[in-house]
Amino acid sequence: MPNSKRKSLEDLVKMTEKVRIQFGGPDWSPEVRTLDLMEEVGELCNAILVQEGHKHKKRARAELADSLCDVLYNILLLSSLYKINLEQEYQQMLERLIERIKNKEFHDD
Repeated sequence: MPNSKRKSLEDLVKMTEKVRIQFGGPDWSPEVRTLDLMEEVGELCNAILVQEGHKHKKRARAELADSLCDVLYNILLLSSLYKINLEQEYQQMLERLIERIKNKEFHDD
């Protein structure tokens, strides 16, 4: 990436959309984009198995990073497709989670 300035999540969504357009071809439907995301999650799972020593493969760390980025790519495109501000929604979700933790919703006591 030529510009190393730190980007917001919304900036990354816009950049990802530009890259998708550069691929050319037809736009993928939400269903196809989700299926591609699931494929990438499967590859991420495999990369984690390699990283944790359950499978053996060269370039384990690089493949783990690539797989995480592939998953993020599809998530960013889905957020753009559905016009969801991930930066705002994620922050709100974390705040709700913190509140639930404070309320001990995840404890069995």
